[in-house]
Amino acid sequence: MKVNGQCHCGKIKLKAEVSEDMMMACHCRDCQVFSGAPFRSVAVTAAENVQIEGEAKEYVKVGDSGNESIQVFCGDCGSQMYATDVEKTMFKIRAGFLEQHIKLFLKNTFLVVQLRLGCQTLIITCG
Repeated sequence: MKVNGQCHCGKIKLKAEVSEDMMMACHCRDCQVFSGAPFRSVAVTAAENVQIEGEAKEYVKVGDSGNESIQVFCGDCGSQMYATDVEKTMFKIRAGFLEQHIKLFLKNTFLVVQLRLGCQTLIITCG
C-alpha cells in the first residue's frame, strides 16, 4: 500500500510503500513516553521503500533492551516521524501522521512488560 504524510507544520513530507502485514503496535515504555499513549502504532518497511522530503532532527536512543535506534522528528513542530536502526535499513513509520492511517489495521502487537526487582529489570516480550 502506498502511504504519504507530513509533519504538523508541513516542512517534512514522507512517502512510502508499506505492507499491511507489517503494521504493529508497540507497548514498550519508550513508545508510551514518546507517544503519550499506551502504545505506538507503526508501519515497518525497508529503507528503499521510503522517500523523505525536508530536513528532520534525529537522535540516538538506547532502549531498555540495549538496542540503539534513531528517533526522527520535525525540529520545528516536534511531530514524531519515524524511527530507524542505526544502519538506516528498516523504518518504523509513525502511523498517526499518515493520510491513510484509517486504512492501516494492526496485525501484530509487541507487549513489553517491565518488572523492577530491586536493582534489576526483567523484560518480558510477547509478539
